[in-house]
Amino acid sequence: MKKLAIQFENCYGIKKLEYSFDFANKNAYSIYAPNGFMKTSFSKTFLDLSENRDSVDLIFPDRVSTRNIKDDAGADLAAESIFVIQP
Repeated sequence: MKKLAIQFENCYGIKKLEYSFDFANKNAYSIYAPNGFMKTSFSKTFLDLSENRDSVDLIFPDRVSTRNIKDDAGADLAAESIFVIQP
């Protein structure tokens, strides 16, 4: 897999996030941000996929949540290919 495209909306406080990670020239990405800037929400969303759960917005549960994680072929990322390290 050379690319990973994500699209999150209303997932644990992530209002909207679209990004394509390009692994053609690197093997890993590091996400660094101050406290309160979506790192835990980002990992919870991936954990939901790995455990076959729907992602939600805890503050506004009536909002529709969207979680799309696709590989470079446009196929959904398989749950068994995700490993989330919990703090």
